[in-house]
Amino acid sequence: MDLKRVLKAVEGFIQLIEQDSSPDEAELKLALDELALASNFCTDFVFDERELPHAPDLDQIFIRDMIASKFPDYGMYNLPEDVADNLSETRLIIGSAHDDLQDIYRDLKEVKWTWEHNSVEDGLWHFHWGYDHHWGAHLRNLQWYLYNSRYEGSR
Repeated sequence: MDLKRVLKAVEGFIQLIEQDSSPDEAELKLALDELALASNFCTDFVFDERELPHAPDLDQIFIRDMIASKFPDYGMYNLPEDVADNLSETRLIIGSAHDDLQDIYRDLKEVKWTWEHNSVEDGLWHFHWGYDHHWGAHLRNLQWYLYNSRYEGSR
């Protein structure tokens, strides 16, 4: 397991979002790719079974406003409800690039906090679990949106 690579990807995304200026889209795409790649290096760790504190709550309104100001042209997009089932019969659902960025950011802030305040194992667990059950879907949907919106007039 490459712990430095995982932490670097987490910190890199957080810094990109928190920087004073709006990130270049190429920088965002690279940060998303690095997170996706880092998920492959976070599979072999020991679950920390101690009772540990939770990361502090974040100001959701501040995060929403920060993301909206840095990515004003990002919007909503279509997603299939089912990908491998109900072929050609699935419904469309709506995704939001801002919501994707907010969820990835919040979850990675929790990863970083648990890594620094609880244990490396707890941070890795939050990274791995979050990728598999929450922010990983947001990351992949956002990558799909950014890739496809290059050719459409939605942005």
